[in-house]
Amino acid sequence: YKKGYSEVLGNHKLRKENLEGQGLQFIRKNTKTGFLYFIVNQEQTFKNDSIELSTTAQSVRIFYPLLQTRRFVNFKKIGNNKIQVPLHLPSGESVFIETFDEKQNITVEKSAPYVKSENILRGSWQVDFVKGDPNLPKGFKTNKLDSWTTLSTDTMAQYFSGTARYTLIFNCLANQVGKSGWLELGDVRESATVKLNGKMLGTAWSLPFRVPITEGVLLKGNNKLEIEVTNLSANRIRYLDKKGVIWRKFYDINFVDITYNPFDASKWAPVPSGLLSEVKLVTN
Repeated sequence: YKKGYSEVLGNHKLRKENLEGQGLQFIRKNTKTGFLYFIVNQEQTFKNDSIELSTTAQSVRIFYPLLQTRRFVNFKKIGNNKIQVPLHLPSGESVFIETFDEKQNITVEKSAPYVKSENILRGSWQVDFVKGDPNLPKGFKTNKLDSWTTLSTDTMAQYFSGTARYTLIFNCLANQVGKSGWLELGDVRESATVKLNGKMLGTAWSLPFRVPITEGVLLKGNNKLEIEVTNLSANRIRYLDKKGVIWRKFYDINFVDITYNPFDASKWAPVPSGLLSEVKLVTN
């Protein structure tokens, strides 16, 4: 007879994980010191602040690859071969969790509540085009973030491929002054480098498009936020084909579209570019 998956796993003494039931995907691997989990949140369903792992452990360490940070965390034993690990994992983010069979001689960081204060940053954004082709469109101001291809009154903005700088002066809430936290950039097309009060916070190039804020950076008033956003080259290619510029210079290959007809981007619609949604300040 055909054995069920549970029976086969049981015969090999492999314990079932319930991470997929929480809306997470994972890979688990044996190591010389315990287990290594790679966990990714590709959905919008994971809302908890902790996960359960089907293993025993004496120490647990979490590695955040985008931030290049590792930290040992407190965890709970919740029965035979199960532990509960604190974890905040927004949609689009991934982590490595390493469990150790033996107690590690380390200092365990206390897990602080993730969100205490949220503040949508509002005001007049100054948008300046700083680098790119075919030329630099005129800058503009806006109170609502959306694609620069639609907000700008300069028609060349819909053909621009390059980098635009978004600048905002804002006041933060009283309970956010000097606190650590995150700047959530929302819908970014396609990557963003962020500076706050002259301090570089980092570059966001993938979901969930957020960068950390360290303690002492946020001021009560006149915080200067600078976000440089770089889009793709599609709008520039539209411009080249509209102008009949010969840019497809290949030695031994024909450049065609999906139907094997000559490639032509002149009729493409402008590709959304820049910051397309609200920017949120979140502090611990």
